[in-house]
Amino acid sequence: MTNQALYLLWVSIGLISSFFIAIVVMWVYSYIHMKAVAKIKGSLEEMLSSYFRLEKEEQQDVARKLHAYVKHSVLKNEMLINLIIQNGEPFIESNHEQLLKLYESAGTKSFLIKRLLSKRTHVQALACRHLGDLRVHDVEMHIYKLINSKDNDVIYHVLLALAKLGDLQRLTHILNANSQNIHLSFRAVIEIIADFKGPKDELFKATIESSDDYLKGILIKASADYQLEDLGEYYVKYLNSTNTNLKIACIRALSELTNPLYEAYVIAMLEDSEWEVRAAAAKGLEKLGTSRSFTALGEKISDSEWWVRHNAANSLVLIPGGKEYANQIMNNKDRFAREAVMGVLALSS
Repeated sequence: MTNQALYLLWVSIGLISSFFIAIVVMWVYSYIHMKAVAKIKGSLEEMLSSYFRLEKEEQQDVARKLHAYVKHSVLKNEMLINLIIQNGEPFIESNHEQLLKLYESAGTKSFLIKRLLSKRTHVQALACRHLGDLRVHDVEMHIYKLINSKDNDVIYHVLLALAKLGDLQRLTHILNANSQNIHLSFRAVIEIIADFKGPKDELFKATIESSDDYLKGILIKASADYQLEDLGEYYVKYLNSTNTNLKIACIRALSELTNPLYEAYVIAMLEDSEWEVRAAAAKGLEKLGTSRSFTALGEKISDSEWWVRHNAANSLVLIPGGKEYANQIMNNKDRFAREAVMGVLALSS
């Protein structure tokens, strides 16, 4: 074996040995860390459990022990927070008063407020989420200060936290004053509204008027699921908008109310210049329509757009008494109208 080959062999052995040692060291470190985390979790669970078992006077002693135990440790504080959250929302709501005292005495509240001041946006967002999930009171102003953040995830968690804390005033102010700077998906807004701990009709009324058309459309789509009769006047008002998506959102919301008083407004939208709006109106009459819709839907079965024809035929067949009216269209000279009705009747039979 040459000297060069021997040298390469030793280098290979050294690299393999180093790699093996590194794996062993990492495994040992992971094992020690896992054991340490398990020990911390066990201690926290025990103290948390005893806190709720004891009388008020003794609870403060446990809270002070918790404070001394977690101190300034990010790991221990986050583990305590997660243990409380993992108990679920019903647990937090039913033990709210006791938990509020615990947050103060154990330093959880001050820990999360400090986290809001972090320069790392993901830490700020997580602090907002935790404050909302734990229902920590008197922190709304601290959360609100993050509204000028350039990070969309922080803005989302600010809104979510304020919603969970039921802060109608600050929540609506952000949505109204900053609507053009808020870039949230429909799903994100739905989650914020669903988590709002307060009267949802008041939330919608306070935001719909002052927000831009994009956010109006999202809010009205979201409100449709709650079937809030008080919002009917807003839906009717924005049917006259020049924004196609907003008009479609209003049609769908009116349809969900299933109130015959709004049938005429939806029938009128069958004459809109945008085919998407006509299609939405035809679809909406499936839930809202009565015999008063037969003639208008019958005419739209001859529309130039396939989706309008299909939705009109489908709604006509599904409205009580509409199938008989639809059968008359089978004698129509318009081939597209006949095909639309035939297709729907075939599917419904």
